[in-house]
Amino acid sequence: MPQTLARQNGHKVYLCTGRSKAELTDDIKKIEFDGFIGAGGGYIEEQGKLLLHKKFDLADLSSIVHFFKKEGIGYYLESNDGLFASDTCIPEIRKQIFKGLAKTDDEYQKRESELQFFFDLLLPEKPVSELTSVNKISFMSEHIPFEKVKKAYEDKFTILHTTVPLFGENSGEIVLRGINKETAIRFLLEHLQMDKTHTIAIGDGMNDYEMLQFVHYGVAMRNAKPELKEVADYITGSPDEDGLLHFFNQHGLT
Repeated sequence: MPQTLARQNGHKVYLCTGRSKAELTDDIKKIEFDGFIGAGGGYIEEQGKLLLHKKFDLADLSSIVHFFKKEGIGYYLESNDGLFASDTCIPEIRKQIFKGLAKTDDEYQKRESELQFFFDLLLPEKPVSELTSVNKISFMSEHIPFEKVKKAYEDKFTILHTTVPLFGENSGEIVLRGINKETAIRFLLEHLQMDKTHTIAIGDGMNDYEMLQFVHYGVAMRNAKPELKEVADYITGSPDEDGLLHFFNQHGLT
């Protein structure tokens, strides 16, 4: 693993993701990191120690859930305790990822296999009063435009398009205002008493935009959105091309 070799060479390596801790698979957990930034910047761990955890207020959460139920929008509430999904969540996701595909198609089988682990993570919804550690909300709909959700909540929260293209163009995420990967990195650097001249960040989604703009050296994967590539200092290969490994090797990190 390039991350392991880089750490052996004295570099600190952090996993920085939009996912909540409950979404980390066993394969990811086996990789040794110095810390973890999750929920798009709302959760930070350093050497296993919790530094920051920003969570939704229950009144706000109740308002959002009520709106989604009224509009028939599928959603799941992300927390370290699990991903709590509405009854309409999986049906809405399946409508999008299998649109235009027959069950006999190879692509259908490929997508089914790749996403089964995710479906297995989704837990039945709980009453809002029991959900005290929700740090991000994902939503998806075949018929309600993304812009309608954005208009309803953009005054109080940050509304982003989904980082999973297969979920469809009306899918998105609701993130606490003022939270992103850049703010998390700033917080971590202050805790470590380090300067950003020592930072490199690698990303492929638009929730990496602020991060790549902020760090000393920003790297976009080849499969990244064009807007992200524009603010990157370097473009590496896609995950299928072992882009991370090649970047670490080419830049003397391993």
